[in-house]
Amino acid sequence: MDESSRALRTDVYELTQALTSVAKQLDIGMDANLLSLYGYDTSIHTKFTLNQYTDKSSLVTALQTLPLFNRFHTGRTDTAEAISFLVDQAMAPQQGDRPNYPDAVIIVGDHATTSTTKIAITDRLALSAKSQDVIVVSIGSLGAETEQLATDNKHLIHVLSDGAFATQLAPALVQLLEQC
Repeated sequence: MDESSRALRTDVYELTQALTSVAKQLDIGMDANLLSLYGYDTSIHTKFTLNQYTDKSSLVTALQTLPLFNRFHTGRTDTAEAISFLVDQAMAPQQGDRPNYPDAVIIVGDHATTSTTKIAITDRLALSAKSQDVIVVSIGSLGAETEQLATDNKHLIHVLSDGAFATQLAPALVQLLEQC
């Protein structure tokens, strides 16, 4: 999640509600889905890892109580660094990644930050090697660089305004994640 995004910071309550809704609708557990959450701007901010909340109740509580954004933010973003972190560290066994379960990655940002993102082809290849399902969510319009991270056009979610998290984002994410 791009912590430098003004659109995401504007309505953190609705974003929290949407993420909580997604978690409530998925099967969560060691033999089902595990979720992690990382924020990024010019550095990585771990909210929680895959092995931290392994049942639905604790995951929902964490989403409802943990701050989604750091108090101070730079207004700049480094998506390439976030991708490197995901590939090299977040999707590792010591963080709870399980080799027999497929990984889905969701990258959330807004049009202001994604339009200035520069991502190398090696970043795209490394991410697609780790996850067959890369979902890109953008509030507003997407930048071409970020769109190319998505597995395909079905894995692109355009949320036209921050007021549509619950009505657009949560149902679209649940539908895609259930297919992973």
